[in-house]
Amino acid sequence: MADTNEFFSTVIDNASGHYAIVRSDRVTVDLRDKSGKVIWSTNVVAGLKNIPISGEKKVNSMEMINNKLVITVGRGYASLDKKDGALTWIGSH
Repeated sequence: MADTNEFFSTVIDNASGHYAIVRSDRVTVDLRDKSGKVIWSTNVVAGLKNIPISGEKKVNSMEMINNKLVITVGRGYASLDKKDGALTWIGSH
């Protein structure tokens, strides 16, 4: 059963059981181990504060692409490195 603090989650490593969640505030992404312990946490909106983002500055979706978590924020895209949560702006459409 999902934690009430979770907006949605996705498994990023089947072998380890690690999974990422978008918290219910839709600005924070956590990587957790299979027991639910937080490995890292990144405030995506704060990390992108200097980027002009169209639309609401909230995380709308998240998926694994090329070993990175790709997230949609407003009408833009960013990636989070699954090792350390480092945030990289990709661009917008």
